[in-house]
Amino acid sequence: MIYIVELSNRTKISIEVDELPNVLQGIKSGMPVIVRQGIFNPSFFVSIVEDKERLEELEELNDSIKEHSKRIELEPLIDIFKNVKLLK
Repeated sequence: MIYIVELSNRTKISIEVDELPNVLQGIKSGMPVIVRQGIFNPSFFVSIVEDKERLEELEELNDSIKEHSKRIELEPLIDIFKNVKLLK
């Protein structure tokens, strides 16, 4: 499952299910949250919703190749901080 963290400044950050515990812990603690697609201040947190747009795109792609037996899986999000040393 994939989700979007919505912030009060209208920023939306995509996350995957394995990032959800880290996001929830950051919201609970009030500490900045680092996910694959960005960093956000939990004081701007509004909601976490299902990323329906990415899921719909995936379903459309899968529908277009129905005649094939293999379904395409959603690509994992790219970790934009992979080669950056972050404070922890």
